[in-house]
Parts: sequence; structure tokens; C-alpha cells
Amino acid sequence: MKLCFIACLLGLINLSPALAAVIETCTVCGEPLPDSVYLVPDQVTGQKVKVCTNCVTITKICYLCGLPVKRDLTELSDGRVLCARDAKSVVLDEDEARRVCAETKDALDRHFARFTSFPDTNITIAIADRVNLLAFFKLPGNDYECPNVMGYIQTRTNRSRVQHEISVMSGLLPGVLRATYAHECAHAWIAENLSEARKTKMAKDTAEGFCELVAYLTMGELGDTKTQELITKNAYTRGQVGLLIEAESRFGFNEVVDWMKSGEDNRLIAGQVDRIRQTITPVIQSPAKSAPTQSAAARPGPPAPTQLVLQGITWAGARSLASINNRNLASGEETTLGIGGTNVTIRCLEIRPDAVVIQFSASGFKQELKLAPAR
Repeated sequence: MKLCFIACLLGLINLSPALAAVIETCTVCGEPLPDSVYLVPDQVTGQKVKVCTNCVTITKICYLCGLPVKRDLTELSDGRVLCARDAKSVVLDEDEARRVCAETKDALDRHFARFTSFPDTNITIAIADRVNLLAFFKLPGNDYECPNVMGYIQTRTNRSRVQHEISVMSGLLPGVLRATYAHECAHAWIAENLSEARKTKMAKDTAEGFCELVAYLTMGELGDTKTQELITKNAYTRGQVGLLIEAESRFGFNEVVDWMKSGEDNRLIAGQVDRIRQTITPVIQSPAKSAPTQSAAARPGPPAPTQLVLQGITWAGARSLASINNRNLASGEETTLGIGGTNVTIRCLEIRPDAVVIQFSASGFKQELKLAPAR
């Protein structure tokens, strides 16, 4: 009766003797199965495996797959346990972990080069176990706890020099390690690119959602769809990562960057992701000066453009960029431009070596813009 109660708490399923007779061995111990066996979810494969009545009560659990571990286990310094299979899949060597982080930074820079740059030379990397990583959150002054406890960043400023110290947890799957490092690099970007007022106003979930968006897009650059799926299932951003992924898909990463820096809202709301275009133009007040001379006061500003002009094409096949009215666009990206005293939203449909095809979002009208002939 007690064993059945434990099985109910774990969500396990008691199989009939007839079905159990077909199964030969326990997944955990490899011994022949008794009449009653249990189905336990493998959190790595997503499948349910057969476990005998003895193994189901084992207290040592693999922190990755969630299955009991009876033999050939790997126990990390922080008490985490790995089964023999999963110990072969994770990154345990510190030098290997640093190499994976370096590869991730290359992918990060490669994917976002046309939009922004991420801190590089002022970042240090440390590989920490779970005990030491969680201890960072308890240090005096470190009152910001990232819910993604697989990584941590501390930013310090010394004589105007900013230094970021990133720590990532040891024993992670390669994809999770890459996503965690990209996430923390995005925190470094926020620290260097957002004003103190914007950082104070922005909801914590939004900042975490942006960091997860950066990780999601970086994993896409690396072709890691499985880790991308894990990111979309994370609940700790309270839906912000999903809304930011939608906004980036519809309007482009440029719009996301602009909104992060000067958006009117502190978070996105489902059904209103188009508000990512609502930004506040900063007012720059000049110090008091004597009255300007007539020539300076009357000097006109640059005239607003009256038409769309294709200024250049950076040809790189599927990764080509088109420069239209001083805005760089990749195929599929959308942006809003000021034309003749009004704003128009266009989407880049196709980039060719000498021309691009754009579409006006409001009307659906398509137009081809060609490069001016070289003189």
C-alpha cells in the first residue's frame, strides 16, 4: 500500500501482470522485471521507461533525465547526480565549456552584426557548480536574481571602465550551455546600452524575455532547434519571450532594439505586439548659451526624404542586406521610415545583386528598387 501511494505521488503507472510479462529488464538496474512495473518519464528523451518496484524507490535521481540511478553514476561537487548515459552528453571539462562559450559568442556576433554589437573584450567567463552559482545571489549588493539559475552575470564599473563577469553552471548539455551564455551576454548588452531610467522602468520579466530572445535567435543561427523549443517552453519570463519572438518575426530585430532602448511600455501585451514601434524620442537639452548668431539660428536641417532610395546592397546570398533610406534590411524584415512628412511601413521581400523588392504593409503594393548605375 505504501509503495502504491509513492507511485501515485510520482505520477507512475502500474502495469498489468500480462503486459509486464512482455517486458524483459528494468531500465535502471537491468534486472528481469517482476509482475508489477512502473512507467517513469525520461525528461531527456520525453519517453516513459519501465522501472522495477525496487528501483522506483531509489533516492539518487539523475538531475537531467529524472530517472533513479543505481550504478555507474557521476556525482558532481555540488551534489548533483548523473546517470551513465547523461554523463557522456554534458560538458564537464572546464576548458571544453570555455570553448563552447567562445563558439557561441562567434555565432552571436555573426547573427547580430547588422543590428548591434555585444560586449567582448570586457567579459570574463567562469564555470561554477550549482552551490557556488547560487551563492552569488546571496552576496551583499547582488539583489537582482535572474530566474535562470544556470547562469549569472555581475557588472562592475571602475573609473568608467565596465567589466562583466559571467558564470555558467558546470555539467550542462552543450545546447543549454550555449543558450545560457548567450542569455548572459544579452544581460551585458542591456547593462551597456540602456539608460538607467529605462532599466528602472522596464519590467524584470521583459529584460529576461529579451535575453531569452537573443538566446533563441543564436540557437537558430547554430541550427539547434531542440534548444529553441526548450526556450519557448520556459515559463519564468511570464510570456515575454514568446511575445518578443513574435515581434521580432513581424517587425525585425531593429525594432526590438529600438524598443528596448526607448520604448513607451515596460512590457509587451498579448495582441498588442505592434506597440513595439511606440518609442520615446529623447529630448536633448543644450546648456544655456548666448543668443545664436543669425546664420546659426537660420541654418536649416537636412530635408526629409520624399521617396525610397536603394543606397546599396551587401550581397551574401541568403544573408544579403539592402540599405534603404539609411536603414539596413534583410529579406523578410520590416521597418518604418519617414517619407514626405509621413511614416510608411515596408517589408523587404527579396534581395537581388542589383535590386530589391519591397512591399508597403498598409496597401500590400509591391515595388522594385534598383541600384543607381555606377558613375
